[in-house]
Amino acid sequence: EPEYDLFADPPVPAEEKEERRLMAAIYAEWAIRRGLTSASFRAEQPAIIERAERGELDSVALFDLWSSDSEILDDEGAAFTEVYLGERGTWAEHDYGLLTTASRFRDTRRTYERVHTLLDKRFAEWRAARAGREA
Repeated sequence: EPEYDLFADPPVPAEEKEERRLMAAIYAEWAIRRGLTSASFRAEQPAIIERAERGELDSVALFDLWSSDSEILDDEGAAFTEVYLGERGTWAEHDYGLLTTASRFRDTRRTYERVHTLLDKRFAEWRAARAGREA
């Protein structure tokens, strides 16, 4: 599974770094809640999955989980993540800018819901494009 680093060069200000950590945490929760997790992760972490599905994991726990060496994502989740996080200027960078331009990006359930909605849209677009290529 490829490594994804939301904190790549160039260096970013501390506030932006914290916002990017939060974005990674929210992404981890979204992937878990959408069932994009590997069989080994589901077998090893049922309590974590249950807590994430209820929205009970804080951003620190979610970021630590995302940053761990665990194989969290299944093949589809990893393929989408590779495209979503890809090079600068891709969906993740665009969405991060969109989410942080109008208001401060805060660690609230409302923020999680906003990001989940946006990720659902991107995932549906990605799936549709992928289906078109495979047809």
